[in-house]
Amino acid sequence: MSTLLWYRFRVLWKQFKALVWVLLITAAVVLAVGIVCTATNDITIDHFYFGFAVGFLSIYSAMIPIFMLQTEEQEKNADLLLILPVTRKQTVLVNYIVTWICAVVAGAYTLLLSAVLQNGMEMVLFSVGIILLINTIYIPLSIWLGAQRSVIVLFVLGALIGIGGSELGGQLEKSSQISSVSGCVLVAIAAAVLVILHIVSISISILQYQKKDF
Repeated sequence: MSTLLWYRFRVLWKQFKALVWVLLITAAVVLAVGIVCTATNDITIDHFYFGFAVGFLSIYSAMIPIFMLQTEEQEKNADLLLILPVTRKQTVLVNYIVTWICAVVAGAYTLLLSAVLQNGMEMVLFSVGIILLINTIYIPLSIWLGAQRSVIVLFVLGALIGIGGSELGGQLEKSSQISSVSGCVLVAIAAAVLVILHIVSISISILQYQKKDF
């Protein structure tokens, strides 16, 4: 599996270099805004830029495994993967390992910014959750439909989830029963659901890839 993981990182090297520059530039901008806002006591702008930076970087980090699978499909490297000394199950698991690495990097980066700007842990959980959720949906789709077409489906699903989530959030705010539930409990439930979906996604992806004809 280490051979395949190294191969995948070679495919992604340009994306990782770009991500490092994005992280450094974004951190500089957010920290500069934080210093200015602290001096002027304007917390609203500080929180806005921090939230925007975390959201942008989470989406970018989530796209890295997608870029990897798209590049392999464009270069028609499926045959090369099959001759490597790895099983099909390991080939699928490496996709998720790359996703976990991206989630850890983005989470650690968000945690660092949160500590410097004295923000809460909510954005760390949001960042990691977004990366895991996007690839929980995308990876099995890419095996079934192909890497390119799956992006279109992912965007459509993302729009529907966003609209549904917005409506659900509005209803929850109006509900006196839900509003009395601790925020920590809701976060724990959301995290548990995401973990279950992620495990199901891994199982489906392995099953699909083992049956796939190349």
